[in-house]
Amino acid sequence: MLSVIRALNGKVLKFGGDALLIGFYGRCAEAELTARECAVQLLNSTKHFGNIKTVAGATRISIKIIIETGEWLEALLGDDRRTEIFITGSIFNRVFKAEESAASDCIILNGKRAQGLDRKQTPKLIKGESKPVRSSLQKFLPQGVLDFIRMNAAGEYRVVTVLFVQITGYDPDMPNLVNLQSFFRDLISITEKYRGSVNKIDISRDGSKVLVLFGAPISHERSAEYGVLAGLEILGVCPKGLELRLGLSGGYVYAGIVGNDFAKEYTVIGDTV
Repeated sequence: MLSVIRALNGKVLKFGGDALLIGFYGRCAEAELTARECAVQLLNSTKHFGNIKTVAGATRISIKIIIETGEWLEALLGDDRRTEIFITGSIFNRVFKAEESAASDCIILNGKRAQGLDRKQTPKLIKGESKPVRSSLQKFLPQGVLDFIRMNAAGEYRVVTVLFVQITGYDPDMPNLVNLQSFFRDLISITEKYRGSVNKIDISRDGSKVLVLFGAPISHERSAEYGVLAGLEILGVCPKGLELRLGLSGGYVYAGIVGNDFAKEYTVIGDTV
């Protein structure tokens, strides 16, 4: 799937558990055309996984694809310790609404089920130039992941404590970035104090959510205790105008890097998350 996205110059904005958020840039008509072509190819790619044999029996992979055309905001939050891309916009509210009613193996285009997408037109792709910027990108890695990479470590099952911080109360189209920046820097400080790792900022139906990990990739025996203490302190630094809700869970997860050379991230997968 990532190879298809790369071939069509799509940008993986977020890995979200069992979902991908992909952006196509340019004029709306051209970007939508490229997104439609990508959707068709992605849907066809899952046909190769129609009968997967596992110890629990046969299963299959199915997907549903939502395409919405419009604008959104991308901003960088954080500092040299940890920087994350913050994405927001009312366009994502439409995406979530469409996803709720979408059936498996279908494409929803601007709120309506797509039938027989026209593939006679070929999207015009813009080729960019890649430059090595390794040192300046290290701050985009969650705490501890660089050491994980340097050790050539493999994915593993381990006990972790997962803290979700739900952020609401801001206008998705015109958020107060000063408030959000102040809060995110405080969250980084608290996370480092309790030896945690800020994994990502993701989009949610009601705003944004921050995923904070304790016990992966930084190992220690007090992950549950530190997760609770960090959560309590985070509640105490909520700026005026924002609303927070926290969720905490602990247990075994798969922790490791998923993706390919085009797009990858360190993540945790399991019922605990």
